Amino acid sequence: MSLSENNWRQVVEALTCPLNRSMTMVEHSCDEWELFRNPDLLINHYVKFGGAEAFAKRRGLYLEPEYQI
Repeated sequence: MSLSENNWRQVVEALTCPLNRSMTMVEHSCDEWELFRNPDLLINHYVKFGGAEAFAKRRGLYLEPEYQI
């Protein structure tokens, strides 16, 4: 499976965002170790509660020519 750069950015955001991590722990009554063992909990929470939609809205920022390296 090959992921584009934007997909990788989204996965990294879902796995490392402090807000997503803390809200996922609250929703699933789990700790950091559980999130480490089951990263799908973070991905599912991120998508379910609008993280993916918010990322899609910001995606254009990365595609504009002035931000290209």
